[in-house]
Amino acid sequence: MTKLQKRLKLTNAELTKFVQRMPTVMGVRFDGNVEPTIAKLQARLKLTEPELKKVVVGTPSVLGLNFETNLNKKLAFLQDELQLSDDALRAKILGSPSRLSYSLEKRYKPRVALCKEAGISPVYVLDYASLPDDKFAFMVNKRRVSIKA
Repeated sequence: MTKLQKRLKLTNAELTKFVQRMPTVMGVRFDGNVEPTIAKLQARLKLTEPELKKVVVGTPSVLGLNFETNLNKKLAFLQDELQLSDDALRAKILGSPSRLSYSLEKRYKPRVALCKEAGISPVYVLDYASLPDDKFAFMVNKRRVSIKA
């Protein structure tokens, strides 16, 4: 049983599936990289153990992200720009853990700016985070037109 398996309380089947989705996880130092990241993420979002498991299993790439230089900056930006309470931010991440995998600089910041320019709520940035850029821009423009009408 690996340290990651123990920490997240993964069954053997869950661990196998997890490793198949992100084989590089086996080469990452748990104590030096993974544990500090997931511990800080859990504390920042006030996640229970099952919720932490949901986030990490839902988005294994989070294990390769540095908390201070990536995750925390992303969470702080989203919380500030979207004016989300701690509970609301937590709910958004739990609703779709993949939201942690998108780039702050290439996805979130440009989309928040686009929403602000269009005069619509930047919360759409998270609600439609998975859309490709062209479809997100189309959706924003569609909402802009409906606001003006």
